[in-house]
Amino acid sequence: MADIFISYSRKDSQAALMLAEKLRAVGASVWMDSASLAAAETWSAEIVSAIEGCSIFIVLLSTDSVASVNVTKEVSLASESKKRIVPIELYRCELNPAMKYALAGLQKVSINNEDALQRAFKKLGIVNEESTAQEFSLPVNTASGPLPLSKNRSRYLPFGLLLLVLLSALGGYFLLRKPTADTYSTVRYKPKVTTVLVLPFQYLSGIKDDDFFADGLTGEMMTQLAKLKNIKLIDRQTAASYKGKNIDVKTLGKELGVNYVVEGTIQRQDNGWTIKTTFIDAQTGIIGLSHSIDATTDNIKDFQKYVARTITFEFQKSLLHLSSALDSVAVRSATANDEAYALFLSGLNLLENSPTPAQQEKGESLLIQATTLDPKFIYPYFYRAQGHLALYNIRKEDFEIGRDPRNLFLADSLSRYLYKLAPDFAENIILLARIETFHDSIDNAIVLMKKYIQIEPDGINAYAALGYLYNSKKQYDLAATYLKKAVEINIGDLMAYSMLVDCLHTLGDTTKQNEYIEESMPLFEQTLMAEPMKTNLRNRFALMLAYNTKYRERALNQIKVVLQSPNVSPIDHYVAASVYCILGDTRRALEYLEIVVSEKFHGATDMTDDPNFNRIKNLPQFKLLAKRAQENVSK
Repeated sequence: MADIFISYSRKDSQAALMLAEKLRAVGASVWMDSASLAAAETWSAEIVSAIEGCSIFIVLLSTDSVASVNVTKEVSLASESKKRIVPIELYRCELNPAMKYALAGLQKVSINNEDALQRAFKKLGIVNEESTAQEFSLPVNTASGPLPLSKNRSRYLPFGLLLLVLLSALGGYFLLRKPTADTYSTVRYKPKVTTVLVLPFQYLSGIKDDDFFADGLTGEMMTQLAKLKNIKLIDRQTAASYKGKNIDVKTLGKELGVNYVVEGTIQRQDNGWTIKTTFIDAQTGIIGLSHSIDATTDNIKDFQKYVARTITFEFQKSLLHLSSALDSVAVRSATANDEAYALFLSGLNLLENSPTPAQQEKGESLLIQATTLDPKFIYPYFYRAQGHLALYNIRKEDFEIGRDPRNLFLADSLSRYLYKLAPDFAENIILLARIETFHDSIDNAIVLMKKYIQIEPDGINAYAALGYLYNSKKQYDLAATYLKKAVEINIGDLMAYSMLVDCLHTLGDTTKQNEYIEESMPLFEQTLMAEPMKTNLRNRFALMLAYNTKYRERALNQIKVVLQSPNVSPIDHYVAASVYCILGDTRRALEYLEIVVSEKFHGATDMTDDPNFNRIKNLPQFKLLAKRAQENVSK
């Protein structure tokens, strides 16, 4: 087996270590400058001797290695010594003149192209024909086979960033058994079932005829709560037996084994009602959620449904917030090494609560130490990968994704390594899917999300992710199918509602489109009332309303609120153009597209393919703007 020298910048040391680990796993003998791992880069007689004695010289190319005097020296020496050189790109970068000369005629291989790496290594004798693809690739065991390599880079639609936000919020929850010295295993964690008792709503108006309204609202409340996953409702007959009784909530909790008790009151006002609802923790007696609605209506049945859905929406958000916390039992059981566990907790605390780069670096260093003590402790790898992806995803002033490719590479490498350790660790599968979207590998992300659903069929938001992915591929039928499932599982997923309405509008299914608009309107209104500055959500709401002509004025009012906000972005102007175009105001649509193009917003390149602009695509002004948008990107 060939002796291999790896040349790299100290800032790329994690990438170098991972590559060395892969090569050593298939029996290769690898030499690395250990001094540059521990401290600053050095260049010594030992390095010269190692280069002259190696059979194959690998150089990791990055902006840092290209700028490194010592890496340039190593490449030049390898070239002069007529070594077989393999240039591996961590990401695209411009070579300095000395490197250009030394590497002239050599084909670079991307670190992310597993097939090309294998071919190069087999050709050089680094790995033999018996070496399996799994030693260098991401093993995804699904019915559809291994992950396809994405060769065509597709652009995101302007709201493609919503997918990244969505995927970052996904979660599957697993309890991990204590690992033995040489094995890793997982068992599925079944989400806790929450038992709820809905007490009959009380009417306080003193008008006996209002009793039917209270009973109807109680029934609608139970109907809406029953739609939530992992919710068990006490039956109506049992609930009705407590009507009018003054019973201690904690007593009910013990008698019926319930987690939450829902109480409600109805007070008639001059022109309508005031409905107050509380969700009380039956174990502690503490109010977990309190909600009040004042409204007037001529349609009592619709109003009951509106009230029940908004209250259920708030309750589900509260439950999801509680379930999103780090599962300390799972983390503790994932390592038998007490010191590794303590280092992980200290490192995670620094990563999540320390604002300075130095403290963040120290936090990651502690996580690295944790996996040095226990190489199969999965959580340090996961949080390091998640942290680097978050850094990569920092939004710049031009509203594009951050461009430091080092962070994306590190997130990718760590997440792939973790996948080999724990292929059923759901959080990491989601992280891999996010990473694939950054590589524009939508097909790969779909394969991963389907694997996630195999593990957790009722995983919150997983279906929404698949809906977004298929929508980006313009497979609107499939997108709508998954998005319908998404809003069925999680009625509070407003982004999924808006994307579902988009798909149905594109498919021309006006009836279903309007049904979902009506269904989600109270949820949008409730959220925006509580968080009026959520302009991204308000944009989505405005677009959705614009699809139904009877909500024209509401759509215009929503977009006006956004445009009057203090921090209007190019995305906001793009949405304004879309809304005005859908509503038939061609002049206003073109005016806002002119602003978008003048702001050199990269998302404007998608305007030609955006169905929201179908009615103006053939206008000379639109074609000119689309051409200018493309020119802005190419400059």
